[in-house]
Amino acid sequence: MKTLPIILTGLLALSGCSSNKLATSGVEDLAKQQAMKSTMTPGQAVDEARKSIEQAVNDNLAFFTPLHFKNAQDTLAYVEKLQNGEEKPKDMSTELAIITESFKAKELINAAYKTKVLIEQTLADSLAHKAVLDELEVKKDYPKTYAERVEELVDLFQLVEQNKVEDARKEQPDLLNAMARLEINTLIKRNVSPAQLVLDKAEDNDADDYAELTFEQAEKAIARAKSFINQNYRDREQVVLVGKEALVAAQRALHIGLESQSMVKLDEEQAEQKALEMESMIKVIRTAMDASEIEGLSIQEQAAKLAALATLGYQAPAGSDDEAVASTESKGDNDSVITPLNSSFMKPFDDKSELESVESAQLSAETDMSESEVTEPKATIGESETIQDSAEPQNKAINEEPSEI
Repeated sequence: MKTLPIILTGLLALSGCSSNKLATSGVEDLAKQQAMKSTMTPGQAVDEARKSIEQAVNDNLAFFTPLHFKNAQDTLAYVEKLQNGEEKPKDMSTELAIITESFKAKELINAAYKTKVLIEQTLADSLAHKAVLDELEVKKDYPKTYAERVEELVDLFQLVEQNKVEDARKEQPDLLNAMARLEINTLIKRNVSPAQLVLDKAEDNDADDYAELTFEQAEKAIARAKSFINQNYRDREQVVLVGKEALVAAQRALHIGLESQSMVKLDEEQAEQKALEMESMIKVIRTAMDASEIEGLSIQEQAAKLAALATLGYQAPAGSDDEAVASTESKGDNDSVITPLNSSFMKPFDDKSELESVESAQLSAETDMSESEVTEPKATIGESETIQDSAEPQNKAINEEPSEI
């Protein structure tokens, strides 16, 4: 089949009809000229048209050039009616009409490919931002808004199809702003909304009254996270980090509020029981880290010593976690001996000889203590207490979808 040159500007001439229709007079004239010179049979011409449309489907022309693609489909549908005798041509034979319309469908697809190239050049920024939204899978969070942005993008495609390239360029910034807002809202929903849900639960439990300062800190953390994402939404790693910080702040507000509220209602005996619970928690860590020498210090002092020990690169012996729990459960009401804190563990050892020297000194001190007749007071609290379970379960993920933008 002989093919005549196709002039793109002629194919994209504006129609005087509806703004969403494509002018096809240039394509029709070209198809008639090709049909007059063609040696194809009607069946061959139809097969060529079908193959062209099938390839267009694979190349996603229905998305990039919807006007061209729809016209090609409608033309092929008309050809099938000519073949079935449902339609009769007015100014030519049925065979020539079938060949002409088949050529028209094929040339519409050819023009669509050229228009796609122009669209990719003119609207490169919008296409790139759509790719980001697709990678982020924003459709899962905001399906309606995502569909609206895609529809607006296709509207710009159609402007290019109708040779309104400058109009498409002028309207692109508004679309880019809307896409950015959708991206930001998706990141806020995924990274900050969990914190807001926890803080809402904290407020429901009166944390804003019983843990006012902590609650305000959580509010500020959430506000900071939202502000950061609005200004730095492409910094994905930091977006995740500020979201986690906001979540931790909200969880603190919830749990401290609940603890504070429970303490306000305690009498003397209940207050003691609460203190014993706190001590038992420290004891688990103290036993696991083999730091029994700090027993008897205040809870705050024990926490500080344990933190200092951990900072020096302490490594727990194998199985120490299990042993710590077993030790706590097995000691029961056994007497404990409170010894002065050996502060040698508070500094790193410079060499092996220094380490051996300290260990030798500790062994000697322990031997002297066991041989001397010293009456030590019995521990009055701590050893008989059992480890309390946390009263507050972890917050479950909430699957409700926030309202669309």
